[in-house]
Amino acid sequence: MLIEPRDVTQSPPGPELSLSEIARSAIETLSAEGALPKGAVLLEGPIADRLGMSRAPVRTALQNMEKDGMVHRFDGRGYVLGDAADAGRPVRVNLREIAWPDVSEHPTQRRDKMASDTVLDNLQDTITGIIAFGRFRISEAALAANFNVSRAVAREALFHLLKRGLVEKDLRSHWITGPLTAQATRDLFAIRAVLEPLALRSAAPHFSQAELAASRQKLEQLSSQASRLEARAFDDVERELHEDYLSKSPNKPLLLALTQTRLPTAANKSFVQAMGALDATQPLAEHAAIFDALVAEDVPQACLLLERHVLASADRTARRLKLLSILPYPKLPDYITEAQESR
Repeated sequence: MLIEPRDVTQSPPGPELSLSEIARSAIETLSAEGALPKGAVLLEGPIADRLGMSRAPVRTALQNMEKDGMVHRFDGRGYVLGDAADAGRPVRVNLREIAWPDVSEHPTQRRDKMASDTVLDNLQDTITGIIAFGRFRISEAALAANFNVSRAVAREALFHLLKRGLVEKDLRSHWITGPLTAQATRDLFAIRAVLEPLALRSAAPHFSQAELAASRQKLEQLSSQASRLEARAFDDVERELHEDYLSKSPNKPLLLALTQTRLPTAANKSFVQAMGALDATQPLAEHAAIFDALVAEDVPQACLLLERHVLASADRTARRLKLLSILPYPKLPDYITEAQESR
């Protein structure tokens, strides 16, 4: 039975809060009230659905709560509420049946942020599916019309993707994405091979043995599926090492620079989406070796293995790009058209 959102007017999140802060506030409130018991498994999707927002701010909220020791990872999907030392066994709670706070009625600025998140998530998924096939132009006006939002909201989503290196502006100020070429892929991976070990070295003091062991155990469990790993599992593994763990680095300029090198991940996502799965035997083995070194507190070895893994990923990604080039051309939404130099 679905429980309707309850009235939280006695302590509503202030209008200055971001969506991730609203999500965190909701989780903390339900935890304090006992609706979410210690050990409860927290998943992005159900929480985002009940709060009426995209997964991105919920993910940020959970990551920030993990940094503060309020939740921790385990050998399954999601996070566990409470510190790893005293949370006990994970408790499966039907998150969609809990009376989550109603955050649907907020000032225009907050509604625009929620709309921007929706546009951003959908646009990023679309770009992921087409970027390996050529060069494309994105119409800001058509994008806004497609999602029934203002051009300001559409523009905000595009600027977020500009920061992530997924789109750019040409000389005529048109929004452009692609093409992702084999040479561009190798160039970006070469940068990552230098920057990611630096980030890992500075982030390592902030890792706990419990979370490292949980990540290693997760890789062990996935090994039986490695020859045909599904897209979601592959994305989770990649994001955990290359984003979640590295994000613990206190060197914020370094992390910002790394966000500009994520473009090749779009090729891997396109490949997995097209094929339904991929052989991740070697990548999983490389991840496992890195975590083994971190568990052994051999950070220099972990950094060396990470560098080798990134360079090996460059070769694998370049091969996948060649395979993508012979696949059927993707269907384009109304707000995206072919630009010059496309295939």
